[in-house]
This record gives sequence, C-alpha cells and structure tokens, in this order.
Amino acid sequence: MSLLAKKGRFIPLHLLSVEAEGFSYLPRQVILIHEGITVVNGENGSGKTTFLNMLRVLFGATKFDNGHTFKTFFERDHVHFIYIIGRFDNTIHPEYQKRPFQEIGKYNDRVSVVCRLTNDNPVKREFLIFDGNFDLEIHLKDNIKWLEVGYYLSHMEQVGMSKALANAFSLYQGNTEKLLGLNEEQLADYLLQICGEQERIDKFNNIKINLEELYKQYQELGRQKQQEELVIQNVKQKIDRIKQIKQNEQQLEENQFNKELAVVKDMKEIMNEQEALLNTLKDEKLQIDQNIVTTNNDFNTTNREIEKNSHALSEVNKRIDDIHTQTLSLTEKKLNLKKEVNDLLGFINKYKPIEPVPLEKLNHELSGITDLYKNQVTIVQNLRHKEETIMDKIHHIKTTHSAHYPSIVSKMIEKLKERQLNHLLLAEQLEITDNKWRHAIEALLGAERFTITVDEHAIIETMKIAQEIGYPYWISPFKPVSLSYKNESILSKVNVLDERITGYIERFKNFMMAESMEAAWDWVQKDFNALLYKPTPYQVISRGGRSIHPNGIYCGRKSYLLQLEQLQEDLNNIQQKLDSEKAKENELQIELESVNKAIENQKMRALIPDKENEHLSLTGDLQIVLNSLTDFNVQIQSLRKEREKVQQLASKYSRRHGKLNYALTNLQSKQKEIFQKQSDIMTSLDTLKSQYNSTVSKLSKDQIKQLSDCSYLESIKTVEHYTTLISSLQNMIQQLRNTGEPIQPGEENIVALEEKYNIHLKLLQNHLNEISETEAKLENLRKKHDEAQEEYLEMVEEVFRKVKKSLEELAAQGNINATLKLINVSNERWKIDYKVGFHGKVPVSYRTKTAFSGGQKVIISLLLTLSAIQADGMLNFMILDEPFAHLDQERTELVSQFLKKTGAQYIIAMPYSENLKLLYPFADMSLNFRPKRENQEMAPPINYGIVNDEFIKQQTQYKASS
Repeated sequence: MSLLAKKGRFIPLHLLSVEAEGFSYLPRQVILIHEGITVVNGENGSGKTTFLNMLRVLFGATKFDNGHTFKTFFERDHVHFIYIIGRFDNTIHPEYQKRPFQEIGKYNDRVSVVCRLTNDNPVKREFLIFDGNFDLEIHLKDNIKWLEVGYYLSHMEQVGMSKALANAFSLYQGNTEKLLGLNEEQLADYLLQICGEQERIDKFNNIKINLEELYKQYQELGRQKQQEELVIQNVKQKIDRIKQIKQNEQQLEENQFNKELAVVKDMKEIMNEQEALLNTLKDEKLQIDQNIVTTNNDFNTTNREIEKNSHALSEVNKRIDDIHTQTLSLTEKKLNLKKEVNDLLGFINKYKPIEPVPLEKLNHELSGITDLYKNQVTIVQNLRHKEETIMDKIHHIKTTHSAHYPSIVSKMIEKLKERQLNHLLLAEQLEITDNKWRHAIEALLGAERFTITVDEHAIIETMKIAQEIGYPYWISPFKPVSLSYKNESILSKVNVLDERITGYIERFKNFMMAESMEAAWDWVQKDFNALLYKPTPYQVISRGGRSIHPNGIYCGRKSYLLQLEQLQEDLNNIQQKLDSEKAKENELQIELESVNKAIENQKMRALIPDKENEHLSLTGDLQIVLNSLTDFNVQIQSLRKEREKVQQLASKYSRRHGKLNYALTNLQSKQKEIFQKQSDIMTSLDTLKSQYNSTVSKLSKDQIKQLSDCSYLESIKTVEHYTTLISSLQNMIQQLRNTGEPIQPGEENIVALEEKYNIHLKLLQNHLNEISETEAKLENLRKKHDEAQEEYLEMVEEVFRKVKKSLEELAAQGNINATLKLINVSNERWKIDYKVGFHGKVPVSYRTKTAFSGGQKVIISLLLTLSAIQADGMLNFMILDEPFAHLDQERTELVSQFLKKTGAQYIIAMPYSENLKLLYPFADMSLNFRPKRENQEMAPPINYGIVNDEFIKQQTQYKASS
C-alpha cells in the first residue's frame, strides 16, 4: 500500500490526460499522464513552464511561474477563449468498491474537468465537471452551465481534491529546496496559506481592516478637534494681542510728545554751555600770547650761545685730528719695525745654536744617499711593472677562460684563425691527469708543447706565416700514430685529445716514471729513459741526468685554471716584495730630506753676523718712534680734557634749547587749538541756534505751551531715555503683530474676532460629540475582533494539528522520524519547529545546514508540502519544477523512491542536463517539448519517451474502445 492510500472517506483520483485549445503556443493535443512519475523535459524556452502553468489553471491556482497571469496566456491575437480539459479515471476502485466522483453524482468511467478562460478585462475563469469524455467539437454546442472557481473547488473538495492543492500550486513555484530557505515564521505562514480556512482568515483580516479604518477615523476626529482648539486658542491670543497693541501705541504717542520737548530742552542747555566756554577760551588765549613772547626771547639768546660753543668745539677737534693723523703714521712705522726686529731675533735664535759642520762633508753625504735612493726607486718601479704584467695575465685568463701562451704563440694562432686554417696546438690536445707530475711532464715536453700541426695541403702556407712573424717552434703536418707504451711510461699520465698529434709525442713513450734516482738509473740500465718529479723535475738518460724546468703551465684545455693559481701565487710574492722595497724607498727618502735640511741650516747660520748688526740698527729706530708717540699721547690727553669742557657746555645749552623749543611748540599748538575751538564753537553755536528755532517752529501748540511751564520741563527726562522707551514699545508692538497670525496695521477688529471665536467654540463641541460616538463603535468592533481572533486561533491550532498528524503518519511509513511543533509568537504570528531524522537518527531542525544531504533536503521539503495537502483531503496529483537540481545519482534515487511510495501522480519538469539522465531510470513516462520556431504559429507536437511505449499503446487502445 502506498503512503497516501489509506482507508478513509475519499478515493484516490487519477488524471489520465490533458488537452488544451488556444493556451499560449501549445498545440492542441491529447497528452497522456502516467499514474506514477511523468517527466516533462526540453531545453529552455520549449514550453515546459507553460505546460505546468496550464495544469495550475486547471486545478484552481491563482499564481503562476515566470511572472505569468491569466492575461499572458492569450499569446495569439485571434484567441478569445481558452479551453483546458483534464480527463480523470472514474472506474470502480477495487479496494473501496466505489467510484471516485460518485459523491457528486458522476458514474461514467471517465470524468472530464473543463476550464474556460475568456479574454475579458479582467480575464474570466469558469469550470465544468462533465460526466464522461468531453469533446470540444461536440459538447461545446450544448447549453453548458459553467461554475465559478469557488463552486468548482467546493465540488472537487467533495471528491477528495484538497483546496490546499490549489493553494500549494499558487505558492509553491520553482526548486523544492527553496522551501528550506524560509525561516520558522515564514514556514508557518506557508502552511497556513496552503491548508488554512480562508473564510476565517478573511473574516479576521476584514475585521482588522475595519478596526484600523475606524481607528484612523477616530484619530482624524481627534486631529480635527485639536485643530479647532488651536484655532480658538489663536483667536483668543489675537484678541489679547490687539488690546496690548493699542495700549502700547498710546504709550508710544506720549513718549514721542515728551521726546520732542526733551530735544528742545537739551539744545537750549547746550547753547548756554557753548557761550560760557567761548568766554573762558578768550581769557586763555590772552595768557598764552604773553607766554609765547617771553619764551621766544629766551630761545633766541640760547641759539647764539650754542653757535659760539660749536665754533670752539670745532677748533679743538681739528687739533686732535691733526695729532691723530701723525700718530697713525708713527704707529704703522712702529708695527713694521717691531715685526722686522722680531723676525731678525727669531732667525738669530733659530740658527745661532746650530753646531757648524763643513758643507763639503754634507754635500758628499747627500750625493751617496741620492744614488741609493735612485737605485731603490728603479727597483720599486720594476716590481710594479711585474705586478701589472701578472695582473694583466690574470685578467686575460679570467676574461677569456683560456690559457695564456707566450705572445709569439698567441700571435701565430691569431694569424691562423684569420686565415681560417684548421690547426692543432699540442699543448691544447694534451691533458695531464696527475697534477704532481705536471711540472715534470711540461718540462720534459718543453718547446714541443708549442708545435702547431695542420693539414698536409696547408703546411706550406702555415710555414710562410711562421717565417713571416719569426715563429720559433715547429710547424708540422698532422701525424696520427697508434701509441703503445708500458704502464710505467710517462705517457700513462697524459690523455691525448686528438690522435692527429700522437706522432709528435711518441718519442716520449720510453720515459719511465721514477720515484728515486736509483729507480731512474735502473730504467736506464734497461735501455729506457727516466723522469723524476721530486724534489724538482729531473731527466735521466744513458749519458746521465740534468734538471729541467717547465717555464710555464700550458698543457690541457683547462690549464688556464692552474695558470691562474700559479699567477696568483706569483702575484702574492711580488706584492710582498714590493711592500718591503717601498719601505726601504721611504727610509732613504726621509734620510735624503734630513741631509738637505742640514745643508740649508748651515747656509742660514753663516748669515748670523749680518742679521745681528741689522737687528741693533732697527732697535734704535724703534725707540725713537716710541718716544714720539709718547709726546703725542700727552698732547691728546690735554686736548680731550678741553673738548670735554666744551661738550658739557654744549650739552647744557642743547638741553635748554630743547626745553624752550618744546615749550614754544606747545604754546603755539595751544594757541592754534584755542583758536580752532573758538571757531568751532561759534560755528556750532550758530548751527544750534538755527536748529533750535527750526525745532521750536515745528512743535504743536500743546508742546509750546508746556515749553513755557518750568515745572513740566524739569520733569522731562533725557532724549536717550525716551528713545529707549520708544524703541522698546515699537519692538513690543512689532512682536505682538508678528506672534502667531500676523496683524497688519488697520486690522485690529476685535468685534469680528470675538464672533469668530464663538463660531469655533460650537464646532469644537460638535467634534467632541462625534468622538464620543466613535469611541463607542470602536469598543463594539474590538469585541468582534477578539471573538474573530479567538476563532482564528482555534483554526490555526486545528490546521497545525492536522498537518502534524498527517506528517507523522506519512513520515513513519517512509521510515522517517519527523516532528512539527507550533510556537505562538504573538496573537497573529506563529512559527513552527520542524525537525526530521533519517534512518533512525534523532530529528534535527530543517535549518541545520550540514545535517542533510541534497536528496534528503528535497524529501524534507516534499514531505511537509504533501502532509499539508493531505491534511485537507487527499494527495492525488503534484507538480514539481526541477526538484533534482544539483543532485547526484544516489540522492536522485532516494527522492524518486520516496515519491513512488506516496502513490500520487507527479509531473516533474526537468531541463536537458546530466540530472535528467539520472532521473530517467525512475520515471514512468517522459514528455519531450521543443521550442516554437519564429515562422510557426504554434510549438511542435509533444513527443513521448520510448520507455513508455507499452503504456501509450494501452492508453491508445483504451481510448479507441471508449
């Protein structure tokens, strides 16, 4: 038995086929639906989603995938009606022994559900439940009583098609795994939208809306009441402000009256003060004129005394300057004489103590040291030249990575390279394998190392070149021979790199290696020659022996490394010797300088008698100059005292002159100041009199009358006092006019404002009455809201109780442990705690990311949705859009087995992908969709997969029979 085929009121429904006319671009075609899993596949844009939306329309859904609406299904312009026919099996069920549609009076073996869409504004949807196989060409001619959606769903609910199915089709679009992305509160709302009682939900929501609207009306009345209260308050404040304005304007008028009198009073007082000040200035001016005459006489007398004293001071300064001029000349002469005397004294003190030595002896010593020094310089230069030569060789070897040959050899090789003549240098073709024998072998080979061999045809040309440059070594043709020699032969220590030179070293094969002179002579006794390498290279032949020297290392292609090592050693030795010889050179140079200095000292000592006579003469001249300078100093001291007395007298007259000049300047300044003041006061007085007369002429009769009242005038305050009061009153009036609603001058109508005040009082009372009535209505509606809310809560709890029961039964039959717990967040909000466990594991929350595989997540999502639909009736049919996205074969098999256990019909949409191949083994039928071409009105016909041939054959035979 399937998971959903449980005994109860309803019999499972089975959709056999669907047919559509005019729906989007779908062709008119009877499309068979398998009782198990039917797969809808095709590339993107081929019509899969359109086909699923058609099924959603048939089952009463209101929302569709990809943003489609009823209007968008009318793709073709000439289509006004769309018909969708779903044909159901209504045969007697073997287990229930009755027909599925028997409850609504349908007894034929086929029942057709027909949906008609009319392209009105808005689109009209109607249904027909036809007892039999509905044919569009035949039965549309009959008089059909179409059902509205609500009646249709009510009829279908009686045969077990849950309203939750239509709700699920409207809500549940797209990938099944997306359901697990909802939080607990969103998931609770999802279940309510599927299987909640919409009537109770709508009733509760309508009461909430009415309550909110009435509360808004109540708030609006309160706002209007506040506005009226504000208007009344503003009118009352305006009346009070107008009264204050009038009172302040009266005070302003009184202060302006007194201010004009205060101005006249102040002007009269100022004129009196000015006339008194003018008389005082006349007396001051007379006294200053007398003081100026007296001070001017004293000033002229002082000027004459200053002039007389200045002449006397000039005479004294002239005499002092003359003596100073003579003193400067003598002082300069004194300094020169002192320098000459000191220089002579220093010369005498330096050279007189030196012991006399004959110059002939010193010159002879100088000649000997000079010769030694020159010889030493030559030695150092030679060593430096050797050092440079070795360093050049080292540089050449490091740069070229080749051996350094004698210059004539290098020159010959260069010539051969220029002529492009193939040649071999023996030294380059002989590799000495034992370094301890190297010097001995190189010494034995000697000049043979620089033998150059060439091809036979190039021998003459090569010898001409050798003759031209004076090449002292052999030029020979290539001479390859087969070498054979004893193991003790010196040639066993040599590798020949090119056999073409073997003929020129063959003569050395009879030289045997010997470690001692005795061993060497033994070889000679055996008709061989011998060679020793220690302590120095030594050659032994039949006539005796001799020491030999290699004169350089040249054998082998890497001989340059040994040359470099030898040159570095030679360089170190040369540098050590150079340092020693340079030290000797420095010592000789110091000794040479010492003898030269001794000769110079003897020459200077010979001049001592002449220098002593010159010193005595200059000392006498210096004393005469010093005596003259002393006389001049006495004269200058006397003249300075005389000048000091004249300067003191000049300072006295200068101070007196300054005081008199300052006093005279002040008196003259005061005289001008008084004159200017007199002029200013007289001008000001004339202006004041004119202003006074003009101001008095502008006064009113009342003001002129008060002007003659002395007691009233005494009570008048200052102009500043009245100015401050007037400014304050004007500011107060302006503030009163601008506070709240502005009051312009001339708008102070208190009577009209009081009438307006009374009118708004009546309006306020009306608003208060309306508010009382609305509060009563609100209280009544709140009671209804509480009752509806209680019913709503009962419905929610009942829905979740059914879903929980359905979930647990469905999960248990699938070997799944699932729990569902309702949690109330607030009066109108819930969340659910949904937990699932597979294979006997403890259930965990559906939101635990790492707890479930991809296939298990799909099952968790489907399990909840199927339970919700079954809780409201039976689960007969389900649409799934790409539920296997990103699942591998194992997880696809897991989900497919779960779906098959439910026993319901499934239409599963899948695009062309690897996942489609994974699903095919578990599918009972496949529908292949292809996209519409641009030049065609409709999409191509829908094909069936070959896996379903037997099913299609049976269905076709059955259709023909019926």
